[in-house]
Amino acid sequence: MNIVTHQEDPRIARIHFKDYRARVAVNRVARRQRLEEAAKKSRSALYWARKAKDQLAQEDEELMQMYKAMSQGKRVLALGEVLKESGLDSDLLPKLAIARADWKWCYFRATPFNGASYSTESSSYGHNNQNSLEVPSSFFPSEVTNTTWRANNNKARYPTKAMVPTIPAHLRPDEPKKYWILWEADWDKRPPVDPVLLCRIGLYAFSVVAEWDLTPLERSILHGRPS
Repeated sequence: MNIVTHQEDPRIARIHFKDYRARVAVNRVARRQRLEEAAKKSRSALYWARKAKDQLAQEDEELMQMYKAMSQGKRVLALGEVLKESGLDSDLLPKLAIARADWKWCYFRATPFNGASYSTESSSYGHNNQNSLEVPSSFFPSEVTNTTWRANNNKARYPTKAMVPTIPAHLRPDEPKKYWILWEADWDKRPPVDPVLLCRIGLYAFSVVAEWDLTPLERSILHGRPS
């Protein structure tokens, strides 16, 4: 599976990391001051100040973590870039799926207003940060999130699901729930082939831990996985 990853000389990455760490510290101080000012005005102002995350601050934090990982010799990826670059399959579904490593199935759904989610549950009821990964609609072409258009054009409806790959014993982490798997999904059809094991280092930033190809025997076992 070809995906966009980034790697840099650890010495250069360390310089960038220190720069962004200082920048993030300044932004945190400024944000705390804005919250204090909003608290003096009203509860409503405080609520919206907390909810509104400065986009530049978020990007700086993610860049800081990515540079930190590269300073340790790791490859990193930005999920939005990877999903956009990978494109859609013939059913106009994302070619890639991402799931926490301890999930058995990954359900994908999208809406015009709330973006999309990769989840371990077939129902959207009760979704939380423990059983789903919410992503912005901007990560996909409009054909993915326009559910009305999809219904009118006889495209796959949501949710659709894919088998989460099995991690080989020699690569399997002690605590899979702390890791994520990215792979080329064959939605509602066949087991996956070539996954990538990831460690989450930011909201949508990950470092690459391992890559492997599932053997024909490993894929055959997945055919018997209960849904």
